[in-house]
Amino acid sequence: FASLHQTHKKRKKTRVAYFGDSMIEGDLITQDLRKLLQDEFGGEGVGFVPITSIVSGFRQTIFHTFSGNWHNYTLLDPVSQQHTLGISGYVFEPSYYVADIDTTQLNSGAAGSWVKYSAVRQNRLNKFYDVKLFYGASEGNNYISYNQKSQKLTGGDVVNQMILNNSAPIQAVSANFVCQSPVNIYGFSFESDSGVFVDNFSFRGNSGMPLTKIPQNVLKGLNDYLDYDLVILQYGVNVVNHNMTDYSWYEKGMTQVVNHFK
Repeated sequence: FASLHQTHKKRKKTRVAYFGDSMIEGDLITQDLRKLLQDEFGGEGVGFVPITSIVSGFRQTIFHTFSGNWHNYTLLDPVSQQHTLGISGYVFEPSYYVADIDTTQLNSGAAGSWVKYSAVRQNRLNKFYDVKLFYGASEGNNYISYNQKSQKLTGGDVVNQMILNNSAPIQAVSANFVCQSPVNIYGFSFESDSGVFVDNFSFRGNSGMPLTKIPQNVLKGLNDYLDYDLVILQYGVNVVNHNMTDYSWYEKGMTQVVNHFK
């Protein structure tokens, strides 16, 4: 509430991380919460969006397509140290090539792994203002080509940020990753310079307890950029059993999740 007051008076950002299972996938529930808050306190954009998604076909708050050659790892998979899970419970690795990279490959899309986001015809979602990419440590010749621009992925932190747009509003972002070495890609954020942003972190079939697999340095690394004011955990349906009456084990497990996030 204090943050919302500052947003209203001083155009500060207020950010919500909304975690849940299939009840919220496709931006369900969160899209309504976001709209109500943005109508009252301002803000343009859907916030954080992953690289690939099993529900991109029916999500109504952003148009989202991607190539089929991304390597996806989730908190339900055995994940090596090389593939550090992001805040969404996913990490995405583009296909990479040993051969030398030239500008023709970067701009043509003939090589690499691509993702495209387009704005929808809805109030506060019909343009992209600030567009940010979040990714892990990058070594070697790893590049992103977006909207006819090319830039090298640099940074040795567990979470790095690259600002792709923060000037004139745009309608779409088409990004192609051409890499010579593995790099963890976490996702993009679509936002404006002030207002409320609700990030949808849905994961089908998740009880919530596997969230402790997300390393704390990743949570801190992304929070250093996004600075969350509220974290919502909406779980429980996937552990319900009509023969079970004692859920104390689940309470203990989710207490560990809350403490992990704190």
